[in-house]
Amino acid sequence: VQAEKLGYTDVDEYFMGHKRRGTVIIINNKDFHPSTGLNTRDGTNLDASRLEGTFLGLGFQTEVYHNRTAMQILTIVEQGK
Repeated sequence: VQAEKLGYTDVDEYFMGHKRRGTVIIINNKDFHPSTGLNTRDGTNLDASRLEGTFLGLGFQTEVYHNRTAMQILTIVEQGK
């Protein structure tokens, strides 16, 4: 509603005029359970750090989680709603 008052009508755009913009959840999985057969993702810590810096710079709060299982990720996302 507030975005429409300012002339925004495209629902695909996130309104950035709020003082508190929201929370960004960053899941950074570098290491995986051996049963997955997936290799360690070198460089992912730097990616996560840069993402966090970008979103903090845009005024978002951030929550960064490392090496979470699928079930843990579902719980994090559900709690973040």
